[in-house]
Amino acid sequence: MKQLFFVLLIINLWSCNNSSPKEPNSDNHTTSYNYAADFDKIKSAILSDNKETYRTFLMNKEKPELFDMTSMFVFTKEFKALLKPLKYKDLKVTEYAGKSRKHIELYEKGEDEEGNIYESAVSIFFDETPEGLKIGDYFAAG
Repeated sequence: MKQLFFVLLIINLWSCNNSSPKEPNSDNHTTSYNYAADFDKIKSAILSDNKETYRTFLMNKEKPELFDMTSMFVFTKEFKALLKPLKYKDLKVTEYAGKSRKHIELYEKGEDEEGNIYESAVSIFFDETPEGLKIGDYFAAG
């Protein structure tokens, strides 16, 4: 019995020493990410009405209201017209919800068929994460 235990111990020690190294903890290394390429993918998804691709860039995919609310705005012709000429470097940076974030803001002022003046604004906020550029939040008023 002692011999069997000794043999198993040797095999276990040998296998531990020959195992391949584990990936470093994500907290211990930095990742360089091409956020401009992600922005181009988000922009392309919006301009082509590809809601499924757009959904993949949401910060919290399990939060349906983020998709539902932002989709109401980003797939409009007005937002697309604003978005089309933009490059990632053109995005404004602002503090929102305790974070420094890049964002796009659409402001509209108009008059309805009855002569009532209306104003509305929507901002879509982007977060630079280790997994890439994500749509993290929105703000809408009007």
